[in-house]
Amino acid sequence: MFTIPSQHNGPPTSAHGGVAAGRFADFVDPRCASVRFHAPVPLDAELRARRLDDPTVVEIVDGASLVATVSPYAPRPVSVRRGSPDDVAAAQQGWCTDVASDHPFPTCYVCGPQRRDGLGLRPGPVADGDRHLTVWSPGTGGDVDPWLVWAALDCPSGMPALAAVAGDELVVTGTLAVSIDAPVPGDEELQIVSRLVDRSGRKLATEAALFDATGRTLATCTAMWFALPRVQMEQVA
Repeated sequence: MFTIPSQHNGPPTSAHGGVAAGRFADFVDPRCASVRFHAPVPLDAELRARRLDDPTVVEIVDGASLVATVSPYAPRPVSVRRGSPDDVAAAQQGWCTDVASDHPFPTCYVCGPQRRDGLGLRPGPVADGDRHLTVWSPGTGGDVDPWLVWAALDCPSGMPALAAVAGDELVVTGTLAVSIDAPVPGDEELQIVSRLVDRSGRKLATEAALFDATGRTLATCTAMWFALPRVQMEQVA
């Protein structure tokens, strides 16, 4: 049994998708796995991992309810590039203009503007219109734990999807797949850059990469997001 503690929320009453996915990935490979969500992940609930006939696949359950499926991931290249100082400035300004005053989940552990104990990520649009970018200074005394890398990649990968939907819609994580290819230093200013890859109906595919100060790619992710009516999400949250 294990739990996602209440301070690691995304929406107010459910777990942050990246935190949960990173914790779930421990049962397959914390540095390279794919997590598909079937339901919101409850906070402070006793979750359990169960293996299937295929020993490489794990289901996460809350009592009798299926919460997520974790499986191996074969990483694919992502086509995002590290931003320039001008890109960083544009993204920060874009966050303030587009998101900060109308954040869907202002207490989100990773990107909520009302959180003072979270990661403080602010992914905003870059001037070229194709990318979103945020800087991240983990502030840890060593390499960052894998689950925290998953957490940091989730919200930035979702922002291009959120920017692509109508104002009366929100997006939720459907699938998050992460590959951590090198140790992530906790004492550097890092960049996370993301972009929208495709949209089909209410499904939106995105990708993201985590770069160190030299421009080296430390981790990548691909994600599938689902657009839902804002009123429906607010009722669930």
